[in-house]
Amino acid sequence: MYLPRLVVWNLVRLWKKWKNFGVGYWSWSPPYEYVFEITSEKVHEYIGKSKDEISRWVIVGGCLGHEIPQIIRGYPNIVVDVFECSSRYLPDLEKRFTAIERVNVIGKAVSSQVGVTIFHETSIPGAGSVLELGVLHTQLTGFKPAEIFEVETTTIDSHYGALRGGIDVLQIDVQGAELLVLKGAQAILEKTSSIFLEVSHNPVLYKNSATMSEVAEFLMARGFVLQLLGNGPDGSGNALFVKGKTLGV
Repeated sequence: MYLPRLVVWNLVRLWKKWKNFGVGYWSWSPPYEYVFEITSEKVHEYIGKSKDEISRWVIVGGCLGHEIPQIIRGYPNIVVDVFECSSRYLPDLEKRFTAIERVNVIGKAVSSQVGVTIFHETSIPGAGSVLELGVLHTQLTGFKPAEIFEVETTTIDSHYGALRGGIDVLQIDVQGAELLVLKGAQAILEKTSSIFLEVSHNPVLYKNSATMSEVAEFLMARGFVLQLLGNGPDGSGNALFVKGKTLGV
């Protein structure tokens, strides 16, 4: 019986995790984290390249950049561009990576237009957004609005208009504002191999936020195929889309 590579890889990975960590591993490795692990370790296989050929990873919404050391260890020729606009995290992010030549920190929000906007922080670290908190967060999760401030915005297209080559991984973690980022990246999406992003099935976590179905519809219309999806109890999770790839192959 033939099994697609994705299924075989998942079965092997499950066995390795069980062997190394035991059954207890699954109590602290939720599906969305599992999707991130596969993406960070194996995205080159999904886009048909060697690790040495992966050259640019763009992170929109970098917070403190905890994943960056893992990325630059795994891909020897990678350049990581990380966008972060929040004054909570930008100074520490710049301090942490200023001496690392392969990491560029850009202190702007990414949206659908170049200009300025209001950024809304919350009571939970890493949950700030250019969108206000929605009713579901405030009622069910206990998130509360915190400080707000004006930030400069850019677009992926304007920032990378002169880019030679393309983007191997566009990673987006912007708390419901995914479509704003994608709508400002339509030219560069033609040269982007994969998109790894946080998604939600709930439309009211943030006001006017994009749902998973809306993001998927936008990307599929531009030749991307959903390869991985893992959700948490609140309907939020991580997804990997790959350009021009048959599902699970």
